[in-house]
Amino acid sequence: MAVWGRAIAVVALLAALAACEYTEEGEPPPSARPGSPSTVQPDVLLSGAAPDPETLKRAQRDLDRVSSSLGKVSPATVTKSVGGIAPSGIDPASQYGGMAASSRVDAGKYLFRTTCLGDQEAFLIVVHEGDPVAPRTIRCGEIDETDYKLAQGPVTIRLRGKTPGTGSAGGVHVLKVPGKP
Repeated sequence: MAVWGRAIAVVALLAALAACEYTEEGEPPPSARPGSPSTVQPDVLLSGAAPDPETLKRAQRDLDRVSSSLGKVSPATVTKSVGGIAPSGIDPASQYGGMAASSRVDAGKYLFRTTCLGDQEAFLIVVHEGDPVAPRTIRCGEIDETDYKLAQGPVTIRLRGKTPGTGSAGGVHVLKVPGKP
């Protein structure tokens, strides 16, 4: 299949996935539930401009590298999400753009494994029960692992790159840390 054919197929798949992500308030989207496959949303395809074939290849290669570097989904996985993280070109300092995942967690300790490629850094924002929990800056090209102790309730994770239009990719893998018996 030609590169443009793949791009059209990916855009169609993303549109179908986006249509399925809406749930009642307080419920995590299907892709954020334990055991769900990771989601992939390359921002270069959603920017409105037709990307060149090399940009598409690089974006897909970066998405694949990010996904594999975050590790496989396991029984301890709460959510794993991979996608395009470039901020919107409208206002790079805004909260728009990037990728997000939501889930509901039990009280306990969680490991957030985060990485990004294609930009200098990304911003990790964890919102628990409506309150931001220690926003972090992640250096792209490295794996960042941070433990968070969370109470039971909804959690939303947003990962947003620094530079618009880069086609940057990133991801977050959240794992429940087992308690002592």
